[in-house]
Amino acid sequence: MSLLETGLLVGAAYLVYKFAKLYYYDYFGWGGQNLLSTKDVQEFRVMKRLMLPAFTPNALAELEPMIHASGVEKLMRIIGEHADAGDAVDLMALFKKMTFDIIGEVGFGKSFGLLDEKDGAHDIVHWIDDAFNLGIRKLIYGKLYHPMFFGKLVKSEQELIKASSHAVLSSPPC
Repeated sequence: MSLLETGLLVGAAYLVYKFAKLYYYDYFGWGGQNLLSTKDVQEFRVMKRLMLPAFTPNALAELEPMIHASGVEKLMRIIGEHADAGDAVDLMALFKKMTFDIIGEVGFGKSFGLLDEKDGAHDIVHWIDDAFNLGIRKLIYGKLYHPMFFGKLVKSEQELIKASSHAVLSSPPC
């Protein structure tokens, strides 16, 4: 089955700006404003315009072999191994690992290798979880929020920003 056949392009429909974003989107502007957090309509349009070429049918078709190699084929191999051994398998955990491996390959230029690991996870998985949790805490505590109370989460957010910036700056130009 092809990515293009599954209707994943419908996701592009969610990149519209019909409704104003509420204040709580401010808390998810990690490292500055981004496509998900900006409330500035013009800035959103510029960001969206920059991202859209990556989601054309041709661009997605070019990614398909990479997605199959770094995610789907490995996932099917692991499920097959468990089936042959008669073992139970946590499909949700495998799907999460596959998703992160594909994101790593497509977005950062290399897989995080989660499907290759027996235990544990790449640090970026923890950093993303922590950064999301930090955003939730910023929302909950509002003006009472102070980074000093959430040192581990703040450190994870900084590591995520640093790793993402490094991946973007070290990737070859399009």
